[in-house]
Amino acid sequence: MNNYIVSRIEIYRNETLVCLDNNDTVGALKNRAVQKELENILHFLLQFDLCNIEPGEDFYDTSQVAKILKTDTSTANRKTKILNAFKMDGKWNFPKQKVDEYAIYYANINRRGRKKKELKNQE
Repeated sequence: MNNYIVSRIEIYRNETLVCLDNNDTVGALKNRAVQKELENILHFLLQFDLCNIEPGEDFYDTSQVAKILKTDTSTANRKTKILNAFKMDGKWNFPKQKVDEYAIYYANINRRGRKKKELKNQE
């Protein structure tokens, strides 16, 4: 995937230069915008070392995260930034290690509202 993106960046760079040689500024701007977007994607992939991953290896999906955190899926989707989640094929993927660490933290949070009364053992 990394090589594909780099090759596409080179293609759009060459097309931008051709457009500039032909005084086609609109075409050059469009090609440069696509090139910049591909560079941002490549930077993101390299930053999180996501170039050679397959979904399902070390990742949870939204429903699994919701079960682990004992919440609904919309709450799990709101925590994508906290849990370093990313979208692949239209589905959120959450790193297992980060989710497991957050689950321990989330279980120990003091929540507002009425506390559940614990039944004392009558002996």
